[in-house]
This record gives sequence, structure tokens and C-alpha cells, in this order.
Amino acid sequence: MSCYRMSLPLVGVTIGLLVGCNALKEDLSPTKPTPVTLAPIAIPVVKSPIPTPTPTSTPTPAPKPTPSSSPTPDPGSPTPSWPLAGSCSLPPSNPPNPRCGTETPSFLAALESAITQATQEHPELFDFNDKKCDNCYRVKDVNRYIIQVMNNVTAQGLCTLFDGEDFQIKQTNDFNDGYDIITSSNYIRRGSGSYRGSCHPSGF
Repeated sequence: MSCYRMSLPLVGVTIGLLVGCNALKEDLSPTKPTPVTLAPIAIPVVKSPIPTPTPTSTPTPAPKPTPSSSPTPDPGSPTPSWPLAGSCSLPPSNPPNPRCGTETPSFLAALESAITQATQEHPELFDFNDKKCDNCYRVKDVNRYIIQVMNNVTAQGLCTLFDGEDFQIKQTNDFNDGYDIITSSNYIRRGSGSYRGSCHPSGF
């Protein structure tokens, strides 16, 4: 009995040692990593604002500069209404049956002076490089030429009338002379060749 009793504590000690050793072995054995489950992290998505293109208005094209227009050539005087009379202090003479014929011209010198004055004061009316005689220049504006000659003759105290063909001059109502002062090709007609005849009493 005494041996058995004594052996029980020894057995208990031995078992305790063995259990302790096993526990120590378990503690000393490499520890297996415990898998860690990571919770998903929500990464905030930063949305950059997309710039909305600002509508640009189509620029209005600047008006094109108006090219400077070249000077408009003078179209000349409008065609006067023939017959055209110059200023005159005499009353009109309208005889029913005037006697007309060729005589010695009475106003040729005054007419020649008036034509020469027109060429000097209004050279723009003539082409001096184109002529039929020494001073029979081509007329570039017939209407203005007739009117200028008419003004120059009346300035000498004479009465004038242009009926579309003849340039008529009078100083009294007793008679008038008729002259043709431009050719059909628009050249000045001068000298005795311009005289057409005279009427008694004056026809205008």
C-alpha cells in the first residue's frame, strides 16, 4: 500500500511534465499566419468637371472698304431744247414772208471773235490736236460749244438764236444773218464759208 501511494504522486508529476513539455512544444512551434481578410476600401472617384465650350459668336466680317471710285467723266450739258435764243432787248420778229438770200455777211467778225473766245476760255470743249484748218478744231461737246458762242455774241450787244441748224444773229429787226458754225463731223466751221444768208425783216 505504501509503495502504491508513493508512486501515484510520481506518476502525477511525470504526467504533468509530459503535458507541460507538449504544451511547450506547441508554443515553440512556428505560428501559421492567420489569414487577414481586408475589407474593400472605397476610393472616392473625383470627377473633374468637363468644361462646357462657351459658344463663340461668329464674328461679323468687317465691311469691305469701298474702292475709291474714279471721277465720273463730265457727260456734258444735256441737249438743250432747240430753238434756243440768247438774251435780247428787241421784241420778237415773226414776219409771215421774210425775204431771204445771200448777201455780204454783217456779223462775221463778231462771230469769229466769239468762237475764238470760246476756244480760249473753254479749252476742255475742243481737241486741239484734231483740226480741219488752222483753228477749226474738233468739238468734244457740241451743246456747250453752241451755248458758249451764243453767250459771247450776246455779250457784244447782239441778239442770237440757234434753231438746231443755223446760228442766227441780228442787231435790229430789219434783218438777220444765218451762220453754220459746226460741221456734220463736229469740227468748227469758220470764215466766210460759215455764212448761209440773210433775211429781211429778221426771221426771229
